[in-house]
Amino acid sequence: MDRPKLVALITGIFSIALAVLYLALVLVLDHRSGLTPAPVSVVGSAQYGEAAINTPVGAP
Repeated sequence: MDRPKLVALITGIFSIALAVLYLALVLVLDHRSGLTPAPVSVVGSAQYGEAAINTPVGAP
């Protein structure tokens, strides 16, 4: 096997291993604690959030 093909093979194996390790890390961190939405008192009302999103910049 010539050198460019060997480098490509090693790079591909490294890339796949890195992706699998990243996926495992995300799964471990995700299952570590349950994610719950923030309370409405902290976030604010949904109507205010929608108005802030839908209002053009500079509008009164």
